[in-house]
Amino acid sequence: MADDDHVSVVTPALRKEAGKWGGMGNDMGTVKRSAAALTLWQSAFYVAEPTGFTVAPHSNAYNDIQGFMVSVLGGGETEFHQLDGALIRAADSYESADHGASADLNKIYSVPPIPAAGSGGADLRGGGGHAPDLKGEGASRPARPPDGSEYEESLS
Repeated sequence: MADDDHVSVVTPALRKEAGKWGGMGNDMGTVKRSAAALTLWQSAFYVAEPTGFTVAPHSNAYNDIQGFMVSVLGGGETEFHQLDGALIRAADSYESADHGASADLNKIYSVPPIPAAGSGGADLRGGGGHAPDLKGEGASRPARPPDGSEYEESLS
């Protein structure tokens, strides 16, 4: 079927793209874990000022920014993996729909075999002895016109 060629090109591309997003999700997870490990003790913010110690505000600001970055990186990891999964499901869906449509079309367009003349078998052609012409090789016609006369052959 001609559509199989189209789908066989699309689904590998989707799966390849899914692999890229999955890889980036893994990379983002590594960066997130590294950022989460970048904790600093409050003493890292010790600044001796004549008015006193100002450790807590600096430490809190750092922790807020670090927590925000870890959250953003975690969101990226999650979303990249979701894109990976969505692309794989899309490829599976395309393939499933294509196979299902192919099976449905085979059911719709399958023509039962026509028994040979005089074989005593039932006429499975239906519709007055017409067999559908599905291959475009010429129109099918009843063995005899409905009035019982012979067909006149025409060259036009």
